[in-house]
Amino acid sequence: RLTKNCGFYVFFTSNSLISNNTIMGNIWGLLLLNSTGNEIIMNSVAQNALSVGLFMSSDNTITKNNISFNGGSHVHIPGAYFESYICLLYSHNNTLSENDITNNTGGVYLDHANNNKLFHNNFLNNLVQVRCVESNSVWDNGYPSGGNYWSNYIDADEKKGVNQDEAGGDGIGDTPYVIDANNRDRYPLTGTFKTFNAGSWNGKTYNFDMITNSTVSSFQVDTDKKTVSLNVSGTEGTTGFCRLTIPNTIVQEFWQGNYIVLLNGEPWPFKNWTDGTNTYILINYTHSEHEIVITPEYPTTIILPLLILTTLIATVFSKNIRKPKLKLKFSLPYSVYLAGVSLALNVK
Repeated sequence: RLTKNCGFYVFFTSNSLISNNTIMGNIWGLLLLNSTGNEIIMNSVAQNALSVGLFMSSDNTITKNNISFNGGSHVHIPGAYFESYICLLYSHNNTLSENDITNNTGGVYLDHANNNKLFHNNFLNNLVQVRCVESNSVWDNGYPSGGNYWSNYIDADEKKGVNQDEAGGDGIGDTPYVIDANNRDRYPLTGTFKTFNAGSWNGKTYNFDMITNSTVSSFQVDTDKKTVSLNVSGTEGTTGFCRLTIPNTIVQEFWQGNYIVLLNGEPWPFKNWTDGTNTYILINYTHSEHEIVITPEYPTTIILPLLILTTLIATVFSKNIRKPKLKLKFSLPYSVYLAGVSLALNVK
């Protein structure tokens, strides 16, 4: 329902989809009342007094929305203490994920709202990032998936692990982001969260997730070459990183678990770890403009015979000995990096 003062007003509604809308310049951007099981996806909500409101609503999903510049000098609700926030009042078991919540007077407001789950959101430059009143909710997706990015979070990333007590960074801050006594993000991200469509395998669509402090462009998944590539950039000379989360299904399909990272065409060190669902690849670099490629690693069981074969062929040619022509047929799509020379081979 559309009203003069509300972009979307949804009441006593279940299992509806609200997606791909631009909602601007209203008193209420989007309001759900006594509604359950609805999905609010990929909307732009900007320059409203209140961005998104859930009142006595449960089991709704709010994801992949751009929520920005609400409140401030735009439309006002006189005396409203939750102005500009994504507001959950007496609303439980809702999920907020992968939203960009930026440059609002307030980010998220929870009032008597319990068991909501908020993770992989980017809280950027809101005057007040979050406020909770008599509420207890979950602010991360566990380890190593992580929580949210908070632009006012300041801490190092020198530790890893569930308790953040093992040496080595992992793209997650070493201490929690504390909201109040009942609410904390245990695994705050040290870079913004991004997600990219990786295509479909066996009828199922997969995404690659990323945590990074770099600007990312030209993200590509090449199913023929079995490579993942992207460009990263940032302020010259500063420290940059990206952490890719790749489904194990694709890691096995592409690389049988064996892969290397190239930075500007050269092999580059990286950290990796895995769980039952995903593989995590962490790459550190000094900012300028870089191309990152993840590509199959040629198995050592094949490299040694190739070296022997190469030496033999060189010897034969050097002595001008006539030999029957050798017919070699290759089919495994691997890239070989020997003595700085790249060979594209198909081995059969």
